[in-house]
Amino acid sequence: MSAAIINTYKGVYSLRFAVWFAVIMASRAPGVRVCATTLTGFEPVVAEEARAKFELDDSAPIELSQARVFFSLEDASELPNLRDLKSCNHLYLVVQTLPGRVPEDESSFLRHLEVEIPHEIDWEYSLDLFNAHRRSFVPRSLRRRDISDGDPKPAPPADRVRNPNIIVAPPDSRLRGIIPSFRVTCLRASHGSHTRHGFTSMEAAARFGAGLHQAFDWPVELTAQRAVDITLFISDRDVWIGLRLTPESLHRRHLAVPGPTRYVGHGHMVNDASIK
Repeated sequence: MSAAIINTYKGVYSLRFAVWFAVIMASRAPGVRVCATTLTGFEPVVAEEARAKFELDDSAPIELSQARVFFSLEDASELPNLRDLKSCNHLYLVVQTLPGRVPEDESSFLRHLEVEIPHEIDWEYSLDLFNAHRRSFVPRSLRRRDISDGDPKPAPPADRVRNPNIIVAPPDSRLRGIIPSFRVTCLRASHGSHTRHGFTSMEAAARFGAGLHQAFDWPVELTAQRAVDITLFISDRDVWIGLRLTPESLHRRHLAVPGPTRYVGHGHMVNDASIK
């Protein structure tokens, strides 16, 4: 084989490697997507405050859903600054966006939640990013019971019976031995009879949690000692999956005197946002 042909093959494979490497690096880009929850009707206020405080371009997409606002930060180092937002309640690190994932025939969706979707998320990268920043969102009143560590969980028995429909993840996807305790919550909304879901929020959360448990042997923990809160957002046909950064609602910042008459400070949320 001539040297010219050999050099041609080398050039082709070098180009393929460069494209593959670019795709990998793009998937690990420093930008992160976040979700902020608020009171129904306050979504534009949160969007305007986020655009002003993070100096987001007018072309930067901000997605509004019922009581939720999704937007992206250019750098993960900006995550701790999210706690300065005054018009939101909870903050989430979005680890997967699945537009149009809920099919018209919903009979297979719950199975997809349990069998396929847990393997479509880069949990190692997401949990590393989550662990690096979540302590910034823990109020001082809760720092005595640190939710980030918890007691080490024993390895599951080797003879555990598995669901035969679950694709068992390879050993290298067990997050280098990390076994976080978790709870799954589903927040669901459908607009109009044509998008009414044929399943409940409890069913969706249970099937997704079962899939995580079967795939990675993560223990379910429903008490306050869990290491991570995983939230399913389902709006019509779209699905988002997020890790909750705030252990308690940020509206408590507006409570001057706790008591039986305390309420969510609607007016304070708007005034503190300081939107010009």
